[in-house]
Amino acid sequence: MDNKHPFLLLAVVVVSGSYITGLLASAQFNSNRRVDPNVYANGYAAGANDIAKKITDSGMLPPILSTINTVSGTVKSVNGNGFVMTTLPLSRNPLDTQGPSERQVLISDQTKIIEKVLLTPAARDAAIIAFQKNTKAGKPTAPVDPYTDQQATIGDIKTGTTVTVTAADNIKDVATINATQIEFVQMTVAAK
Repeated sequence: MDNKHPFLLLAVVVVSGSYITGLLASAQFNSNRRVDPNVYANGYAAGANDIAKKITDSGMLPPILSTINTVSGTVKSVNGNGFVMTTLPLSRNPLDTQGPSERQVLISDQTKIIEKVLLTPAARDAAIIAFQKNTKAGKPTAPVDPYTDQQATIGDIKTGTTVTVTAADNIKDVATINATQIEFVQMTVAAK
C-alpha cells in the first residue's frame, strides 16, 4: 500500500479496533447480568407509545381520541330494552384503540330516539328555493337538510338499521352503552 493516504489507514484501524472492542465488552457485560423479561416488554411498549405520540403530534395522522361519546354502526339484534350493534371504526388513526366491535345499547325512559325521514320531493324543493333566496339576499342560512326528525320508539329500530348512539359517558372502550340519544335513518319518504 502506498503512503499517500496514511490518515485513511489510521482511521480504518481505529474504527475496526473500536468496533471489535465494543463487541467484546458488550458480550462480557451481557453474560454477567440477568435481565427481567418484563423490562423489555415495558420498554418496548413505552417506546412504541412514544413513537405513536410523536407521529400523531406531527400532524401526519388524525389525533388519538381519549374521549368518545358517539358511535355509529349497524343493529345486529333488537331485545326488550335495547339492541346489539356492530360498530364502525371510532378513529381514523391506525395507532388509536378502536374499542369493542360489538356493543350492547341500553335504552331508558330518558333516551331520545329520533328517526331521520327523507323530505318529500316537494318539501325538499321548497327548502332549496328558500335557501337560494336567502343566500342571494345575503342572509346567513343553514344548508338544506334532506331529512326531517320524527320521534320514534325502540319498536321502530330493526335489525340491519344504521344507527348513531350518543351517551353522556365516555364509551370509547366499553361494551355496554347507556344511550341518551339514538338517531337512525329509514329509507322512507315523509308523509306531507
